[in-house]
Parts: sequence; structure tokens; C-alpha cells
Amino acid sequence: MSHHLVNKAMEVKIPGVRKWVLCVLAHQAVMSSGEAKITMAELAEICCLSTSCVRDHVKNLHRAGQIDAVLLRNSCVYRIRVTVA
Repeated sequence: MSHHLVNKAMEVKIPGVRKWVLCVLAHQAVMSSGEAKITMAELAEICCLSTSCVRDHVKNLHRAGQIDAVLLRNSCVYRIRVTVA
């Protein structure tokens, strides 16, 4: 859990639901590496959103350069790359 990454994620100017997904990923991340290992279903459950909604927001965060995603067999490792403009 990284409060520092959550604080940085809160400063990013992005739409509300996308920011919520980013904040949950930041909260799940290890501070030293900025990495969060979580399945899409777990992320959707924590965010109280559908899996498809979370998947779309994760894709948009990845395209925007806010996160990197490394696919594993049943989950994914997300590296938080929060940049505040």
C-alpha cells in the first residue's frame, strides 16, 4: 500500500472514474517499485465497477502513460507512472 502514490494519483487531471481506478491501483501498489499485482476481477470488485468498465479505464490509463501493464498468466502487474501536468 502506497499513500504517496495515491496522493500523486489524486493530483492527476483525468475523469473521475478513471481517477478512481488509478487511485485503487496506486493504493494496491508497493511503494518501492510502484507495482500492483491484481486481477481485473479483483480491481473491478474493489472499484465497485464492471470488469469491462475497469478494463476500458485501464487501457486508457496505459495509453496516457499513467501506468504500464505486464501480463501474467491469470493476472497483470501494473506499474504506476503518475505524472502530474
